[in-house]
Amino acid sequence: MLNLTIESGDLSHVAAQLALLTEQRIRQDAALALKAAVTTARDQLRSDLSDPAGPIEGGATRWTIGGTYASRYVRPQELTASVGFASDQPHAAGRYLRPLIRGATPITKAVDIRLAGGARGLAFHPSRNLPRTAQGNISRATFGRVLTASTFTRPLRTGAIGVFQRATSKRNAGEVRFLGVLKPGRQRRRTIDLEQLLLPTIARSFQQTMLTELQRSLAKTGFA
Repeated sequence: MLNLTIESGDLSHVAAQLALLTEQRIRQDAALALKAAVTTARDQLRSDLSDPAGPIEGGATRWTIGGTYASRYVRPQELTASVGFASDQPHAAGRYLRPLIRGATPITKAVDIRLAGGARGLAFHPSRNLPRTAQGNISRATFGRVLTASTFTRPLRTGAIGVFQRATSKRNAGEVRFLGVLKPGRQRRRTIDLEQLLLPTIARSFQQTMLTELQRSLAKTGFA
C-alpha cells in the first residue's frame, strides 16, 4: 500500500500563485489574443483577395487590398476588435468595396457626376473598347482621357445616355468615339461574405493565442 498525503501548506502556496491570475491579467491575455486573431484574419483576407481565383475575379489591386484593416489596439476593459474593409472609415478603397460587402447601391463616383453634368444616381458603364487593367478596372489615367472638353453625351433609344468623344487631332478630325453609357446604378448582390471567410480563422487563432498567453502568465506565477 502507498499512502499519499498533501500538506495543506502546499495547497495554500498553489492557491496564492493562482490568485495572481486576476481578472485584469486574464483580460490582458484575452486582449493580446484578440488582437492577434484579427491581425491573422486581415492577413488571410489580403491573401484571398490577391488570389486570381478568389472573391474578386483576376485578383484585387494593391489599392483595393489597402482598403483592408484590423484593429491596432484592443483595450482589456472592452475586449472589442474589428477586421475587414475600411468601408466605415474615410478610405477610398473601403468605400469602393462597400457594395460588395453589404449589397448596397454602388457609390456614385466623381467621374459619374461629371459625365452626367452634375446629376446624381447615374453610373458610367464604360465601353469594352476602353483599355482595362489586369483586374478588369478602368485606370485613373484612362478616366482622365475620358473627362475632356471633347466629351459629350446624347440620349440613346434604349433610354440610357450615351457618352461620346470627338477626335481632337487633325488626322482624325470629324471622328466620334463611343465611350460608354450612363445608367442608374443597380443594386449589387453581396459577393464577399466576411463572416464565412474570416470567423473560422479568428476562432482558431484566438484559441491558440489565448492558451499561449495563459500558459505564459501561469509560468510567471511559478508554474512551469
